[in-house]
Amino acid sequence: MDHIDPVAISGIAQASPQSRFVVSRVARLRLLDMGINPSRIIALDEGMAHNDLNLSITPVAAKHEAFDHDPELGYPYLSYIVEIGGLTILHLGDTLCYEGLVTKLRPWAIDVMFVPINGRDAERYLRGCLGNMTYQEAVDLAGELSPRLTVPGHYEMFANNSQDPAPFAAMIEAKYPELDYWIGDHGEAVILPPRQAS
Repeated sequence: MDHIDPVAISGIAQASPQSRFVVSRVARLRLLDMGINPSRIIALDEGMAHNDLNLSITPVAAKHEAFDHDPELGYPYLSYIVEIGGLTILHLGDTLCYEGLVTKLRPWAIDVMFVPINGRDAERYLRGCLGNMTYQEAVDLAGELSPRLTVPGHYEMFANNSQDPAPFAAMIEAKYPELDYWIGDHGEAVILPPRQAS
């Protein structure tokens, strides 16, 4: 429902006929099953990149409790580094922190980082809710990468798999007071702080 929502995908496809869908090569099969035209699907895997005019999209493997790597199609879960208009956006999606993630991401100067904070625990795992970063791990990843703005995510979406963003805010203010973050309401625009003079 939240990874590839058939209602949302169909609605986007109809409302925006020029839109294209960037997904893992594994997820491409689901979009085809939904009737999305293959010409509208950009299927990627870690180690591949998509470049189109002033847009570059680089996927990085995500670990959603496990990597679940498919030997033929690659990683089913991906984070995306999107470079457009002189900005670099990191959308981590659903993932845990894992050994080597910071090394993969460090080459980019990240302007905005969207990071999950809903964590994981035994009760959720038993209900089939796969794990993501805890808010503490998300804060430390921001500390490692120093984006211009960190935006926590995966809260207020599903009542049974959420996290109050207030502890994230308290932790980042306490541990990395020099970092900017943003917690907003639904539909609000994310506004970047100005670049620091070097």
